Amino acid sequence: MAKSGLGAGKIILIVVAVAAVGLVAATAFGMVPGLSAYLGFAKQQDLGINADKAAFDSAMQKAGIEAQYPDKPLPVAGLTVTGEKKLDAAFTDDEVSALINAFTEPFDYTVKNVQVVFHDGGRAEASAMVTYQGKDYPGYITGTVAYQGGQISGTASSATGAGLPAGKYLGQGQGKTLQFLNLQLAFPGLRIDTAQMSEGQIKVTGTVPAKIVFGQ
Repeated sequence: MAKSGLGAGKIILIVVAVAAVGLVAATAFGMVPGLSAYLGFAKQQDLGINADKAAFDSAMQKAGIEAQYPDKPLPVAGLTVTGEKKLDAAFTDDEVSALINAFTEPFDYTVKNVQVVFHDGGRAEASAMVTYQGKDYPGYITGTVAYQGGQISGTASSATGAGLPAGKYLGQGQGKTLQFLNLQLAFPGLRIDTAQMSEGQIKVTGTVPAKIVFGQ
């Protein structure tokens, strides 16, 4: 079976494309002078998400994808995908968060323990732990987002890193997030037709692999 750039991390983006704008904005906070002094005082904001095996299995069943829940996050580069299937399903906050945490994308920073929550009116919020220079910082962000014409756009309304307001770094983090997500969406074989958010879920249509395995 041939390896493909379309791994489970890309399937994650089918589910989370609209809501994830701003999540990686916390990575920009590494440039804020003195931020490390706050490490250990600020805790990750709990959004009430259960991103566990049950949520992962439920998401894969809805999508019709054959895949096993990994014991630890797996790099997308080691995934092999086969087949092609149409996708038309609605995924909950828990399911989306479980998918994000199951696999890792190549990026400047490590983002883990992700919690994503969808709201009506195109709004979403997310919290996560972001690793910068070997240290983990809690990040939180909220804003409005949209997906149209194969591109994700959005505006972050507020964010914090290690409990500190993003301030002048909000726009920079927003831009980095959009760059990250749209880069992933450019991989061959992935197609997102529509993504519609509502309270507690996101409904998406498109094309996904029929099977995802790690290695050959």
